[in-house]
Amino acid sequence: GGDIISVHQDITELKRREAELRRSEARFALAFQISPGMTAISELATGRYVAVNDRWIEIMGYPRDVVIGRTAAELKVWSDPVDRARAIATLQREGRLRNYEAQYRTAGGELRDFVLSAELLPVEGAAQMLIVGDDITVRKRAEAELRRSEARFAGILKISPEAIIVVDDQQLITLFNDGAEAIFGYAAGEILGSPIDVLIPQQARAAHGQHMRSFAKAPESSRTIGDRGEILGLRKDGSEFPAEASISKLEVGGERLFTILLHDISNRKQAEMALLAAKEEAELANRAKSEFLANMSHELRTPLNAILGFSQVIRNEVLGPAGNAKYVEYANDIHGSGEHLLEIISDILDLAKIDAGHDRLDEETVDLAEVIQSCVRLIQERAEAAGIMVRTHGRNGPTLLRGDRRKLKQIFINLLSNAVKFTESGGAVDVGLTCDLAGCAVVSVADTGIGMDPADIPKALEAFTRIEGTLTRQREGTGLGLPLAKSLVELHGGWLDIESTLGHGTCVTVRFPGGRTVG
Repeated sequence: GGDIISVHQDITELKRREAELRRSEARFALAFQISPGMTAISELATGRYVAVNDRWIEIMGYPRDVVIGRTAAELKVWSDPVDRARAIATLQREGRLRNYEAQYRTAGGELRDFVLSAELLPVEGAAQMLIVGDDITVRKRAEAELRRSEARFAGILKISPEAIIVVDDQQLITLFNDGAEAIFGYAAGEILGSPIDVLIPQQARAAHGQHMRSFAKAPESSRTIGDRGEILGLRKDGSEFPAEASISKLEVGGERLFTILLHDISNRKQAEMALLAAKEEAELANRAKSEFLANMSHELRTPLNAILGFSQVIRNEVLGPAGNAKYVEYANDIHGSGEHLLEIISDILDLAKIDAGHDRLDEETVDLAEVIQSCVRLIQERAEAAGIMVRTHGRNGPTLLRGDRRKLKQIFINLLSNAVKFTESGGAVDVGLTCDLAGCAVVSVADTGIGMDPADIPKALEAFTRIEGTLTRQREGTGLGLPLAKSLVELHGGWLDIESTLGHGTCVTVRFPGGRTVG
C-alpha cells in the first residue's frame, strides 16, 4: 500500500474574521437604517443609489424600490445639479464633505433645505459615497422670515416721522433715523458717534444725565421722559423746541442700548397757545359785556320806572278824569307792557351781574317753606286762569335756611312760572320740600306739561336759548328763567338738576347744601 499524505490548514482565524465582518456589516446595516439623519449610499461617478434609509424615504417621499438602482439625476433629487457637481468635486479632492448646504426636491415637488456631510466608502469596483443629510428647512425659513422682518423693521425705523435715536452705555449715538434728521437738522453721518448731549440745551443737560443714570439702574424697561415738566430739544441751528419723549433699554449681545423716541410738539404748543389766547380774549369780551350790562342797571331801570309810574297815574286817573276811556285802556296796556319789559330787563341784569361777579348774597335766616308758599300764591292766579292745579307737598313746619330771601323767591317764581307756562289746561304742578340724609334742603317742581328731549336739557340751561318746537314757539319767553334760577342756586352753593321726557312733563330739583340749613 501506498502512504497517504494529508495537508491541514487551520482556518479558525479566518472563520472568526468572517463572522466578525458579518456582525460588523449587520451592525452597520442596522445603524444605517435607524439613523435619525437622512442617509444614502450612491455610486460616486453615476449618482446611482445603492441604499437609502427609512428617514430618507420618509422625507423624500419615494418608495424604496423606485429609488434603488436609479440615479440622483433621473429622480431630479438635486434642485440645482451644479450643487451636486461642487459636492462631488470637494469629496474627490478632500476625501470627505462637511456641512455642505444644498436643496433637494421631494417626490411631491417640494423644495427642502439640507446640510450634508459625506465620506468615500472603500468598496471594490465603482467608488461609493455615504451621504448623511440633516433637514434644515424649518430653520432656513425661520431665518429668511427673520431677515424679512428685520428688513421691514429697519425700513419702518428709517422712515418713521418720529425721531428714533439709539445710544450706548457711554451715551454715544449709534442710530439716527430719518425722522431725527428732519427734526434736529443733522444728517446721520455727522451725528453718529456724538454724545446725546449735542441734542439737549445746555441748561437741561445735567438733569438729562441724572435721569439717564437713574433709568439705567431702575428695574423698568421703559419710561416717559419729562413726567414732571416739558422737555426741550436743541436743533443744529441752535434753536430749541418743546418735545415729548420716551426711553427704553435693551440688552443685545451683552451690550446695553437705550432707544429714545422723540416727538416735536411745537405745532401743538402753538395751537394750544392760540386757543388759550382766543379763550382769554373771549372771556375778556364776555366780561366786558357783563360789566356793561351790570353797569346799565340804573340807566335802564330809571326811565322804565318813570314810564310805569306815569302810566299808572293816567290809568288810575289820579289827576282827574282822562276824558276818554281809550286813554285809560292805553295807559293800562302801557303799564302792563312796561312791567313785562322790567321783568325781562331785571332778569338780564341779574344774570349779567352774576357773570361779572358783582352779585352778592344778602344773607339771613329764611323759612324756605314760607318762601315757597308765597311764590305759589303769586303764581296761583295765573295757574287757575290757565286751568292748572298747583299743589304743595313735604315737610310740616319751618325749614330754616341761611340765604338771600329775594333771590330764593326769584328762583322759585322762575321755576313755577316755567312749569305753568309749559303745562296744558287740566294739568298739574307739584312742589315738594324735603331734607335728605346729608342734611341738604331739597325742593322739587314737577309738572305734567309738554316736557323736552333729555338731549335738549343742556340747551335749556343756556341763557337766551329756546328749544325749537311747535309747542314751545307758541309760548313767549326769553329763555332766561332756567339759566337764572341755576345761577342763583349755585350762588347759594347748591345744585339744580332737570329730568324730562318729551310729552310727559319735567321735574326740576334744587338742592341747598347741608351747611346752609339751620337747626
